[in-house]
Amino acid sequence: AQNAIITVEAIKNNDTLRSQSIIRLPYETRSLMESIAPMPDDSFAVSAEGLEHYFGIWRGCNNVCIQRPIILVEGFDPTDSRYLHVNSTLYCENKCSKLKDMNLYDVLNVEGMADMMRDAGFDIIILNYADGKASITSKANVVEELIRVLKDSLTNCGSSQEFIILAPSEAALVVRYALAEMEGNGEEHNTKMFISYDGPHQGGNLPLSLQYLVDFMITSIPLNWLFNFGSEIMEVINAVPTRQMIVYHYNSYPSPDPEFTSFFSSLNSLNGGIGYPTKCRNIAIANGSGNSYDQGFIDLDKIFSFNIIVGVANYFVDGWAVPDGGTDEKIFSGIAYYPLAPIPFYIALATIKVGGTKPYDNCPGGKNDFIYCIEDTLEIVLGDLFFSNSVDEYHNFIPTISAIDLKSSDDLFYNIYNNITGPDGFAFKYTDYGPDVSPFDAIFVSDVNKRHVICGTSEAIIQFINDEIMPENMFLQNQSVTVPTDFEAAVSVTAGANVTDRYLQGDFVVENSSGTVNISAGEIVSLKPGTHIRPTSGGTARIFIDENISCNNTKSLSNYIPNEYFNNKIIEKKYNNSFYNDKNKISETKIYPNPFDDYTNIKYYLTQNTMINITISDIFGQQIEIIENRNMEKGLHSIILDGRKFSPGIYLCTIKENSVIVSKHKIIIIK
Repeated sequence: AQNAIITVEAIKNNDTLRSQSIIRLPYETRSLMESIAPMPDDSFAVSAEGLEHYFGIWRGCNNVCIQRPIILVEGFDPTDSRYLHVNSTLYCENKCSKLKDMNLYDVLNVEGMADMMRDAGFDIIILNYADGKASITSKANVVEELIRVLKDSLTNCGSSQEFIILAPSEAALVVRYALAEMEGNGEEHNTKMFISYDGPHQGGNLPLSLQYLVDFMITSIPLNWLFNFGSEIMEVINAVPTRQMIVYHYNSYPSPDPEFTSFFSSLNSLNGGIGYPTKCRNIAIANGSGNSYDQGFIDLDKIFSFNIIVGVANYFVDGWAVPDGGTDEKIFSGIAYYPLAPIPFYIALATIKVGGTKPYDNCPGGKNDFIYCIEDTLEIVLGDLFFSNSVDEYHNFIPTISAIDLKSSDDLFYNIYNNITGPDGFAFKYTDYGPDVSPFDAIFVSDVNKRHVICGTSEAIIQFINDEIMPENMFLQNQSVTVPTDFEAAVSVTAGANVTDRYLQGDFVVENSSGTVNISAGEIVSLKPGTHIRPTSGGTARIFIDENISCNNTKSLSNYIPNEYFNNKIIEKKYNNSFYNDKNKISETKIYPNPFDDYTNIKYYLTQNTMINITISDIFGQQIEIIENRNMEKGLHSIILDGRKFSPGIYLCTIKENSVIVSKHKIIIIK
């Protein structure tokens, strides 16, 4: 959204009365293909590593101060093609030439996600590096300095909010390093949530055959334009952050690049050998499949074959996926010669064989199309002089097990959905796992291999991020809180021993001996029996309505408050308006994602106990399945609908209260 300021002046005698109002004008919600990002309110320099880096601010409800910051840190961009101040249109079809000069706001504004966050009261802050080729550790120093600058800004604005940091791609390693280093040095980073989005926590993959192709172009082909073109790509391949991230590098194979070994050794030694921050909630999202789906080809399959004919010169290059173990096998072949000479005169002939590798090119993971990008560029430059006989568009870039830093197996094809399943049938969803499985507190894994980061952002991923950053309703149950923690919901927070059937029954207890536990909501905080707020010694608990959570002003804090709550705690009690309309027992129903191909969530809130019947029928009204038919208690309920057993098409979801239809919803299943 954007702000419009309306000024009204009234003049009486010699006195002038002036009134100003700020009206928020929402941006039109656009699809990813048409997304045109706005400009930041302003951009500011942050000095680190001897350079001036810049961050932009897109403000939320408050037009003057930063109140609720979400920080987006720039990902892998060694060519410095992303900016804070550029009007651009982002395309996600396979035309890499159109992915230039991208506005960084687009990265966060898939299907209007950033705009929705701002409407919910969040301030969006985006960091853009001065040099994308700088090392990951150098960029981590920039993030640390940015945190210090923004902490001072929050203090000056009177805000006690902590940071949420969203870190796509390389930024996941940058932010992880920065936060872990600050904790290890005893410095407060003021961060409550770190979201790693398809980050290479065990390394990423750039096909070896592609690396040898570029090396062949700049060392063996005596054409100026090819030399220059290859040199630009080789700068990216040889950039320090590339060598720190990818598992196989042409210049060091079969050993990892020394930069890779050095960086991960340093990273894993931080914070007392934990290698991660521990004073914030760590979230991981993987664009790769959790079902062991490969990229559509097997090891040693050909993934590119290019022919270039310029005058009497012919060039033929072929590349194959790395083998899965075994002896040395050919992965690259390059030939450059003059066929019209009396005796063919070979300018260059190269064959590269490797063995004992893991099938990184084909394994499950967030996929990318670097090979296609080279083909796209050559086709534009050469036109009819360039021929592509076969190209596999995508290859694995970030293995799924790397994106979630899986500790329980090093199998690239480990079936996460079959082996690690949460209570809702989804891997990791709504469940916190211990460090023996993954160091992340919550994890989302895609069902199929999607494009890396922005072009692979699905509705399910957006919903997962929204549920973590700004859930509408939060239920606190069967949990003991002993460290500073923020519990925050856009609408309501309900605490107690039995407030939802999603978790095991049990009291919600706050007993922190230091720092502050914040429980806040945009409209309602409800403390039910089984809630115990009793911080000890230097600890504090705050339960309050936060007017900055959203941009509307209807708030209430009500219901049961235990007597013990009033001892040495802070309470802010505002208004007494009910959020839910008691005229209908079901006040709200949401089905998300929709359309969907595998699972969807049917969520509804009951204002009182009642009999609920939920059915799925076809478009002719023929009932197919009953998914709920029982007495349900007041509160928020969620049902997982498994769409895999239905054929693609349109269906109706009908919800009844005591045999009376209260709502119908169209659902679309795609395959």
